[in-house]
Amino acid sequence: DYRLEAANQAEFAELYRGHPFIRVPEVIGELCSDRVLTQELVQGKSWSEALASEQELRDSWAEAIHRFLYGSYHHFHVFNADPHPGNYVFHDDGSVSFLDFGCVKRFRREQVESLNLVMRECLRGDVDGTWRVSVEGGFFAPSGSLTPEEVLEYWREPIEMYWGEQPFTITPEYVATYIELRYSPTSALANALRHLAPPTAYTIMSRIDIGVMSLISELRGTNEWATIAAEYFEDADPATAMGKADHAYREQRQAASSHA
Repeated sequence: DYRLEAANQAEFAELYRGHPFIRVPEVIGELCSDRVLTQELVQGKSWSEALASEQELRDSWAEAIHRFLYGSYHHFHVFNADPHPGNYVFHDDGSVSFLDFGCVKRFRREQVESLNLVMRECLRGDVDGTWRVSVEGGFFAPSGSLTPEEVLEYWREPIEMYWGEQPFTITPEYVATYIELRYSPTSALANALRHLAPPTAYTIMSRIDIGVMSLISELRGTNEWATIAAEYFEDADPATAMGKADHAYREQRQAASSHA
């Protein structure tokens, strides 16, 4: 249903119109139908060309992808849930154009806030706090065969990019370990995984995590990822140049909206 996809893309295009490094092609509505989706032409580097580019650009593209996928979730409670290398066009100024909005997931504010609380407490290393918000959010139920320490380790251990030594490079090896720890029934964290029973709305998160992290690892994205986590989970001021540009953009849009 390309009309549905066109509506999804038009929604994202409005959210990011004029953004400094996130681009969404405009939909040409009068040329769309149930079986045809027509959009603005975007030209730039392909995935294979991006991988062959200098590391500084790849780092910028990695941050742009991360901020688009997770920023959309945090700020607008919506995901473009199809992280595929063919859906991105890369530009020499570090910006990325995002294509293909056939798979979009929307969350309620309280669902985003519930998982954010878990991430905040685990990154703080708070055993009791992580256990409490994990139970309150419905991610885990109390069990005699599961300890709060195991729950903290389950959430915290795979996301070393957010608490390890910075700047941190996301490599394929790191992501392989991330996926194993978070999702494998034979990993060191398997007991917690066996007890994990989150609300169904969060099921799509595994697709996002595996897809986005794998893409960024191919770019060998290096960044102060911990500062980005602090933005999302501690409401900290942005520290990276792209973070500051994104923040300024959203403040400008909000000011314009309030005066409209």
